[in-house]
Amino acid sequence: NRDHLISLSRLNVHKAINENIRAVGMTSRWIQDDDSISIFNLAQPSFSIEGIPLCLRPTFIQLHVPHHPWIDFFPFPRMRDCMILAGDSFDDDDLCHDLMAFWDTRNTATTLLVWGDSWDAKNWEITEGFAQKWKWLLLDSPELLASTNRWRKFRGEKPFIWKDILTEA
Repeated sequence: NRDHLISLSRLNVHKAINENIRAVGMTSRWIQDDDSISIFNLAQPSFSIEGIPLCLRPTFIQLHVPHHPWIDFFPFPRMRDCMILAGDSFDDDDLCHDLMAFWDTRNTATTLLVWGDSWDAKNWEITEGFAQKWKWLLLDSPELLASTNRWRKFRGEKPFIWKDILTEA
């Protein structure tokens, strides 16, 4: 059943986010509070970024602009920066719903897929629905665009033509 496959893919995103929470040095309790601040914005004497996988290491913007820690768990530095700089101008609950709402089958076309180690950008893929809805997050995310087409090619599917998808009105 297709609905179960979508639920499984969203469960994989949930699992990947939890793995990346640990890889960055946080716990899931850290992000539960809406007022939480990223570990990268707090003075932590024992904290070191050297142990964090390369794709998850903080950018200049992550280090200098206070933000909620949920943004830190995507292995796409430019996407993280876009979300931080966008501030409250987008509906982060809507984005979270698209990514993680495995209990809701009404919105099955807009999601991310994770095919391997969660901290490796090469293991993530977006659906066309996600690309169309959240294109502003993807304009400077060449790693995610390349990874998506690599996975599509692996399955024998045609690659997305990004200039068409990302420039559609």
